[in-house]
Amino acid sequence: MGYDAKDDRLSGNPNQMNIQSMYSDIDLDANDTETEFQAAFEEILWFINAHLANIGKGNFEKEEVTIIFNRDILINESEAIANCAALVGILSDGTIISMYP
Repeated sequence: MGYDAKDDRLSGNPNQMNIQSMYSDIDLDANDTETEFQAAFEEILWFINAHLANIGKGNFEKEEVTIIFNRDILINESEAIANCAALVGILSDGTIISMYP
């Protein structure tokens, strides 16, 4: 997957919605890539488990392994803070703090 730096949505004066649309497309591509990497890591883990069993270091086949891919997305922090301020009295303070950038 690649990033198209000459995306039509960025021509002229891109607004927040155009940028979010572009990031949404990138996120969809990242989902596909993550699925492929998950499958590849499962194959690598099978090989490592088989190798460790063959050299007598133990059988780790039943061990659970979780591989997590972290992603960030561009947000307008000023807008997010204003939204949090507008929710005071509507949502609990804990919920608003969890949404605060």
